[in-house]
Amino acid sequence: MLKAILICASTLAIGVNGEASESESVPQSPGVSALSAHGANAAGIGALLDLTPSRTVVVKAVPPGTPAYLAGLRPNDMITSVQKDSQSQITEVAGKRLEHVTSMIRGPRGTTVILEVLRPNGETSSLKIQRQ
Repeated sequence: MLKAILICASTLAIGVNGEASESESVPQSPGVSALSAHGANAAGIGALLDLTPSRTVVVKAVPPGTPAYLAGLRPNDMITSVQKDSQSQITEVAGKRLEHVTSMIRGPRGTTVILEVLRPNGETSSLKIQRQ
């Protein structure tokens, strides 16, 4: 069974009372886990990631308007490495648990994460994404 985690941008959902709600921004369906916030200032990029049986991290969905979408991340892109911030080294993600990869992608709101991706056509790209 494949496991997917939504890297949430907390601006995606506005609750019925007009307040932003992280929990309401995460779809709850079988096989999809929500990544909870790690503090009030933690943020994501707005992408649904999946781990294949070969332990490759693949982008399953990128809703329009999310930071990931605006940076050019697209479904079926494979994330090959993550740089948590400008002070961190680039970390290859092949073989890592999906929860570990998502924890590297999430971080303080307004900061930038850099993802190295391999596109389905074989092209590689480096994407700078501001967490929201």
